[in-house]
Parts: sequence; structure tokens; C-alpha cells
Amino acid sequence: MIGRTFIAVLVWASMAGSAAWAQQNDWAAVMDLRPGTTIGLLTNLGRAGQRSLHRVCRVLGTAAEGIECAVVKADEEWIQEFARDQIAEVHFESVRVSRSYRGALIGGLIGGGLFAAAVAGEGGACAAAVYFVYGGAIGAAIGAQAGPERAVKTKHGPLLYRAPSDQEKSRGRH
Repeated sequence: MIGRTFIAVLVWASMAGSAAWAQQNDWAAVMDLRPGTTIGLLTNLGRAGQRSLHRVCRVLGTAAEGIECAVVKADEEWIQEFARDQIAEVHFESVRVSRSYRGALIGGLIGGGLFAAAVAGEGGACAAAVYFVYGGAIGAAIGAQAGPERAVKTKHGPLLYRAPSDQEKSRGRH
């Protein structure tokens, strides 16, 4: 029983400083973000019935008026400012970049095949195998650079800020 209580207290203490415990409409938590932190923004375009846009970005700066960040989308990145009244939610974002090895594989096979074919009649099977490995390494290096660079996958983290609803604004809870 004491062991379970001790573990529960440790879990509670570790979560006490977590962003998951932040107040939902606490903009000060957003202003405390360090530059380079990866966040997800759910933007509110202000049109009734229109779907909100989700943007993944790295924080460049925060202010009472909004957030400036580098938006990341696939292989593109641009700087954009978001006004505070356009932001519906801010949450931490986990970004995983995975490299595609398809280009290296194809380049290795083509390079190895070309080099092996060039010496196949002259040096026999042993020379063809050596040149296949040599040409494959060169082809793989070229194919890795020419192939698809990366695939960006994101995962939503804890909620940091949620804009007050219209009902909360009318009650004066802003």
C-alpha cells in the first residue's frame, strides 16, 4: 500500500510542472515557450462553420499579440506570424523525420549493374562482383541524394493553450 502511494505521489509531482496542467486560456504559458520549440497551432479563421487549419511550426518568438514561427509542411518551411485572436489552440508537437532509402537502393542497383556490366567480359565473375560493390556504393550515394529526402510525421502532444469560447468571453473570463 505504501509503495502504491509513493508511486502515485511521484507521478503527481512529475506532472505538476507539465504543460498538461496549464490553464487552458493561459497565454502566459505560450509566452514562456523557448525559441526552437515545436508546437502545433489550430488556427481559427473566424468564419462560422469553416474548418480550422492545423499548422506545425518551430517557435521563433512570442508576444502578447501573437506568435511568430517557422511553419513546417513536408519539405517546405516558411516564416509566418499568427495573431492571438486567430489561434484556437496551441499544443506541443512531436515531429519524427524518417529518411526514404528507396533512392539509395535503386541507385545502388543501377550503379552496381552498370559497373559490373562494364567489366563482365574482361575480368570474369570475381572482377564483376568487385565492380558491382564499388559501383553500387557510388550509385547508392547518388541515389540517396536524388531520392525523396524525408517524410515528416507529427504527433500531438499536451495542450498548452485553448482560446476562450465566445460564452467565456461574454462572461468576462478572458
